[in-house]
Amino acid sequence: MITDYGKQANDFLTKFGITFNAKFVDSSCPPFCDSNKHIHGNKYKIILSRPLTQKKISFSFWNSYNDSQSGKEPSAYDVLSCCASGINCPDNFKDFCAEFGYDVDSIKTLKTFKLCVKQAEKLNNLFNTEAMVAELQNIQ
Repeated sequence: MITDYGKQANDFLTKFGITFNAKFVDSSCPPFCDSNKHIHGNKYKIILSRPLTQKKISFSFWNSYNDSQSGKEPSAYDVLSCCASGINCPDNFKDFCAEFGYDVDSIKTLKTFKLCVKQAEKLNNLFNTEAMVAELQNIQ
């Protein structure tokens, strides 16, 4: 059953000619985890592409532990709602730390910041119009 959120995400994909693919990879830990003493969802490779413009982005995505246990793969809504928050990553390290509660004196945080900025650049390249970004951010 597709929820209103799922319909909103699928309508976005259709409107902008974007294809969505989620492929199971494994149960490995996300790179931001400090130890194996926690629970998390499964790792997927996500591919979003716009065939008409030949633009494509792929990235790793971990679903929730609950979804993993119930065998639910990530939906377009799950992924697009995360993209909506990631597309506006602060491009200044101090602003990034302030917004997400990180320590500015951490090398690990600096690495995380750089990865987030790269991801935001890729997302902005794929969703390259103000209208697309605005509509993406309305997926809630």
